[in-house]
Amino acid sequence: MSDNRKYLHYLNCLESEKPELASITEAIKSAFLESVDPISKTEVKALKEFPVQYIDKIDTDDDWTTQLHIWAEQGVDELLDIDPIYFVVRDSNRDTMLSSLVKGALGLYTDMVDYVLIKNILDTDFTYEDLDENEDIVIKNALDCDNGNGDNSLDILVDYAWSQDQYENTDEDIKLQDILKEFASNYNETKVEIEEMTEESEDEPEDESEDESTVDDSDKPSD
Repeated sequence: MSDNRKYLHYLNCLESEKPELASITEAIKSAFLESVDPISKTEVKALKEFPVQYIDKIDTDDDWTTQLHIWAEQGVDELLDIDPIYFVVRDSNRDTMLSSLVKGALGLYTDMVDYVLIKNILDTDFTYEDLDENEDIVIKNALDCDNGNGDNSLDILVDYAWSQDQYENTDEDIKLQDILKEFASNYNETKVEIEEMTEESEDEPEDESEDESTVDDSDKPSD
């Protein structure tokens, strides 16, 4: 199993410590991502056929994680083909696998936002059956499942798009805002929050020199 995270983290740290090498590190990172897949074809086949084998605990320096989380943090989109119940599997930090996939799409290790993966995530049906305290079957949605800090996967996307909470020191992501606005029209639980964020943005002075056609879609770093 290939784990690209440490190497990418090293390149990100090098770029932060020596900004003058940014063009070189970015070129190395792009070439690396294009040539090294975090998951093999054999593993993809095994993942789709028997995903439960990848929920076992894997010890880390901090505590433990799962192979599903490791792939998720590297933005493996084949995860979207497995049963939604696996997206609520947690690691030692109480983070769900879905939230790890969202963070991976936001560039947790690549410092590059994968808008295609984010759209694919939002287009996926994450509903699954669970049992309540009376052992009655209820329908839940992995998108609504909170992490250990109380945020769900949609909260993470909204915070990143509008530069809130852990992303307050980064620029707003207009492209992601547009994606979330479109998604919110069909997802009532998020609609109110995104509408409020949109109204706040509209109240702020706008730069008339920049319209939708000139928005820079370049990726921004994430924390």
